[in-house]
Amino acid sequence: MPWYRRGGGIILSEENQRVMRDNGTVIYLSAKPEVLAARLAAEPQADQRPSLTGKSILEEIEEVMSQREPLYQATAHYVIDAELPVETIITQLTNLA
Repeated sequence: MPWYRRGGGIILSEENQRVMRDNGTVIYLSAKPEVLAARLAAEPQADQRPSLTGKSILEEIEEVMSQREPLYQATAHYVIDAELPVETIITQLTNLA
């Protein structure tokens, strides 16, 4: 089964939501903003987008997630808790196939 990762903003378009649901299996790897911010801070990438608002990473994630979380949840066929151990996430994903 091929896997495709899409940018988070793709979810903002209702047409994109429909296309994703109708043409594949949408899996949302869900994690709290604090967890996402800690992961980004722990392993910064050279190509990581700088803040465009001057806010902290956590503040930006919280702001974006408040808008997108309901859309991710509504569009996903499956929601996986991405705060679980990696081995558990892999098992859950494998069991979806």
